[in-house]
Amino acid sequence: MARIYKEGQGKWARGTLVAAVLLGAVGALGQLHEMLAPGNVTIPWIGFQLDYRYLIHGPLLIAAAVFAYWLFNRPVTADFLIDTESELKNKVTWPSQKEEVNASIVVVIMVLLIAFFIFVVDNVFRAASFGWYSSWF
Repeated sequence: MARIYKEGQGKWARGTLVAAVLLGAVGALGQLHEMLAPGNVTIPWIGFQLDYRYLIHGPLLIAAAVFAYWLFNRPVTADFLIDTESELKNKVTWPSQKEEVNASIVVVIMVLLIAFFIFVVDNVFRAASFGWYSSWF
């Protein structure tokens, strides 16, 4: 059995990477399932019918899991994720809850002001167009 490279380090970042790869594979296989035409295949040694699309999905899902494990254990990727997680824990200064709420309020107010400005300018141009503006579209 293969050893895990630097076991115990970067668990959250590496686990998130594996989850993202597997969720992406499941989403892609869902799209593939919808694109392929349905049809049944009789399995001779068991004798029941199975949708052939699942015979395609199984190996592809296993391949995605092997790829996710390979990324999880690849030294270059693992070292990058370990360093990233360590930097986020130890070197990044996170804002307090009060600072975060204040910054969010400023962003919401600015978005509303810009939306109002665009609305006013759009209506001024529409009123000033005397009808030729609407003929463009």
